[in-house]
Amino acid sequence: MPAKVRKNPDDGYSVSTPNQVHAKSTTKEKAEAQKRLLNAIDHGFVPGSTKGKNSGGEMGDYHAKRSKKS
Repeated sequence: MPAKVRKNPDDGYSVSTPNQVHAKSTTKEKAEAQKRLLNAIDHGFVPGSTKGKNSGGEMGDYHAKRSKKS
């Protein structure tokens, strides 16, 4: 289901898929970002998932290990 960005008459943008409208009257930058997110989810991306090749633990994990070594 590809997401579509359309320009509204009130100078805003809307993001929609064939099933529903996801955003109304938003900025162009936010609409394009949401379109990329919806297309990524459609292709298997799971937001907030820690599974993947760059999953190295939590954000502060590196700094916690560094402080214990010193």
